[in-house]
Amino acid sequence: MSSHTAVPFVGVVFDFDGVLVSTAGVWDRAYDALFAYWGRTLDRHDRRYLATVGFNDLGHALAHLLDRTAPAHELAAQLTNLIASNAGKPITVLPGAHDLVRALHTTCPIAVASNSPTSIVERHLDAAGLARYFAVIVGADQVHRNKPAPDVYRRACSLLGVRAERAVAIEDSDIGVAAARAEGLFTVGIGPSGQLSADATFPTLADPALWSLLGLTHPRLCPDREEEQ
Repeated sequence: MSSHTAVPFVGVVFDFDGVLVSTAGVWDRAYDALFAYWGRTLDRHDRRYLATVGFNDLGHALAHLLDRTAPAHELAAQLTNLIASNAGKPITVLPGAHDLVRALHTTCPIAVASNSPTSIVERHLDAAGLARYFAVIVGADQVHRNKPAPDVYRRACSLLGVRAERAVAIEDSDIGVAAARAEGLFTVGIGPSGQLSADATFPTLADPALWSLLGLTHPRLCPDREEEQ
């Protein structure tokens, strides 16, 4: 966009992975660890198949691929634990996430709306030191349809007590942007310019222009600000 005039809003809803934190490769690592535990390997065809399965159906899909080695609910629980722990890898907090979340927390209610299950989102955000700032966390297990359907955004706005048209969604994918836009939120994309179809796009959450859009003063522009410990 050509200017960054502050937009009127009363709530902000963040996507999770790719906006606040990066868990790149965690699903592949979790699948590999799960199949190795049961003495199996996962081929490319089955990996692609699992990528199309909704989380609520993953247990049954895993049971099928593992020849009913264990009950579907047990396999789903194993996978959830592996993903929630990031398969033993550290959580990477993305640039600007801590500062922006803390700043918004003092000005308006904020939420997370994700296609991942709530328990996984909560555990990752807790590990990243971000969970306590969010009034609402909505995962795929709380709604009937995942993004690009608008269900997670509808529920997040409802729980925040704000109208969708008075809220901002921050996303890193066109699927997420489509979900937020379908519910009527103003959409902010995080990524390279021109890559997303959002109302406004910024390279990271640390971009001062994004802060300006949200009516905030970037800490870099506050010379007397003491560094938070």
